[in-house]
Amino acid sequence: MKIVGLDIGTTGCKCTVFDEQGIYLDKAYRDYPVKRAVGGHEVDVSVIMEGVYACIHEMAKKYPDIAGIGVTSFGETFVCVDEAAGIDMGLMAKPVPTGTVAGTVSLAAVQKTGLGRDTKVVSVSHDQVSAAVGAGAFDGSVAVDGAGTVECLTPVYDQIPDINVMYQGYFSVVPYVIPGKYVAYAFSYTGGALMQWCTETLAKKEMELAKEQGISVNEYLEQAYASQKEEEIPSGLLVLPHFAGTSGFRNPVWKNPRHRRWSPF
Repeated sequence: MKIVGLDIGTTGCKCTVFDEQGIYLDKAYRDYPVKRAVGGHEVDVSVIMEGVYACIHEMAKKYPDIAGIGVTSFGETFVCVDEAAGIDMGLMAKPVPTGTVAGTVSLAAVQKTGLGRDTKVVSVSHDQVSAAVGAGAFDGSVAVDGAGTVECLTPVYDQIPDINVMYQGYFSVVPYVIPGKYVAYAFSYTGGALMQWCTETLAKKEMELAKEQGISVNEYLEQAYASQKEEEIPSGLLVLPHFAGTSGFRNPVWKNPRHRRWSPF
């Protein structure tokens, strides 16, 4: 029996397979084009679904005994529709606690993914909460640095922090998987997205060479850098995280009306 974690990210989705003991076996990844601007980011929902189906299908073909799939995704997003959509509100998902089985795979999804009809779909959480769990952060002594499309610091609180203070700093506070504990998000839009932009803009030849070797461009670049150094040390290159702007509701310069800087720690 195999279990799968599906992470629907901002610039791509990952489908990771584990055995019954939680040991990593394999993964598939698909990225999708994202329109970026200072005022916001936009991605076609149908493109996301195509990537999701492709990832799952690749893993289901190799591991036909997948028994369950847990789903996590990015937050602070929405799909713009009006009443021109005709959506039956009774079809909308209901919020449930992390780890709740939402149901089994639909017949339509079976055809697109290759999963068994009785594969259980489990509601997990926001991706940063999942990252905190995976990193083993379960009390207020630690915080997690999640380096995905965005760079996000997720501190854990042993009790609910002062909401008025957090509100002035525009920080979201949500319940954690452990009753009575909470987490907050402090993030910059320019995390892994900047690395992707750099490779697609400055490393086109390296992308071709990496494809010939059957490895990712990041792995190729890491190997090339390591071959020029006696040890793996930082390059000393400093990049300011302002490629998507700095003002507004994000770090590193989140501001309240009095323009004072705030920290969730």
